[in-house]
Amino acid sequence: MIYLESDKYFAPYNLALEQWVFENLNMDDCLILWRNNKSVIIGKNQNYRKEVDIEYLNSKEVPVVRRMTGGGAVYHDLGNINFTFIKRSKEKPKFDFEFYSKIIVSLLESFRLPVSMSGRNDILLDGKKVSGSAQIINRDGVLHHGTLIFDVDLEEMTSALTPEQGKLKLRGVDSIRSRVTNIRPYLKKDSDTVGFMKKIRKFFFSVYDLREYKLKTEDKSALKQIQNERYGNREWNFSEFSCQRGKEIKKYERFEGVGGIEVSILLDENERITSIDFSGDYFSGDIDAITESLLGANLKKEELTERLKDIELNSRIYNLTVGQLVSLLLK
Repeated sequence: MIYLESDKYFAPYNLALEQWVFENLNMDDCLILWRNNKSVIIGKNQNYRKEVDIEYLNSKEVPVVRRMTGGGAVYHDLGNINFTFIKRSKEKPKFDFEFYSKIIVSLLESFRLPVSMSGRNDILLDGKKVSGSAQIINRDGVLHHGTLIFDVDLEEMTSALTPEQGKLKLRGVDSIRSRVTNIRPYLKKDSDTVGFMKKIRKFFFSVYDLREYKLKTEDKSALKQIQNERYGNREWNFSEFSCQRGKEIKKYERFEGVGGIEVSILLDENERITSIDFSGDYFSGDIDAITESLLGANLKKEELTERLKDIELNSRIYNLTVGQLVSLLLK
């Protein structure tokens, strides 16, 4: 397994790094450890206006960067340790959060921390979240990345993020601050973030046959191009949904095990779908097949079901069923 550790704390760079590795360094599986300066990382499918206090972030000069995976918005600072697993596959890859969550549970248990898995992608300590993760799949494998909330400024996190209330109610809490906690206070022997990251590195080197990879000049050039064209690009980070003419309908539902999904639909004069956009904190692969199958359809249960029946929906939007999607469209 290849090992990389980023020596930069710039979110656009680190997100470009893992994308470049995922798409190009395909000779073996890979583990990346990295940290970011203060930043908010939003999911690929999210509407940033609903997830962050943009005025507050602007006043604090905290950047918003959109990642390539789905899921919810997360706050990063240097007290947060990020990990990326990239696993190559000869067979058709599938979403699998449990496999990677068990790895992180084993890591934290090695420090005698009483952690447990919860929901689709959370790890809890003392009943509060200390790690979340997201995934994306392509034809060659899976990229799974996540956070370890070690010594994060939780007050700043609370001010920066504004999740919709349905998500908090689903977890029985009324604020982000009451739902998350830091790992550091629970350690038997105190450590700062840099020291804890060294212990994480030592753990993984003891578990896996890791070999370090040093970026070449041409690697850095390709990485820089991804950074500039995507994660350092305002159009990508603050992308809006299509603004074509027609009758617009917006619908929203949160499904357990899936996440929140908002759909924006444009109908023509015959009440047929001319445009459809999905947003939310769900995890997704390539959803083009979903949108293409629905173009031209009437909002009728039988027609929608027929158009979706041959699509492997779970590989497009994790855990979503045809019945759930149809019910959302008809809501």
